[in-house]
Amino acid sequence: ESTDWQRHLVSTSLTGRLLGYVKSKVHPEMFSTGWLKAYELICAYPLVPSTAQKEGTLRSLHLCESGAHVSALNHYLKTNSTGVAWEWTAHSFSFTPSVRE
Repeated sequence: ESTDWQRHLVSTSLTGRLLGYVKSKVHPEMFSTGWLKAYELICAYPLVPSTAQKEGTLRSLHLCESGAHVSALNHYLKTNSTGVAWEWTAHSFSFTPSVRE
């Protein structure tokens, strides 16, 4: 049964407990598993160039990313890169077909 499988996933998933903990401590905007993964990558790898801190500006382009990923970068910049002005652009597309009469 799918309900048995759901119960199994909930009982064995460590991320469920981790998500709740991070959400209660950090209070991130648009929080999700995607937000947490994006934040982890931003912290683990030098994705924000050191020149951004020196120049005081970071420019970024986000193509087909979730809003949670953009929010994770915003959170990182607000908590780790004081004085950096962030100029960003995002582009996405929708699979919703237009209605033609």
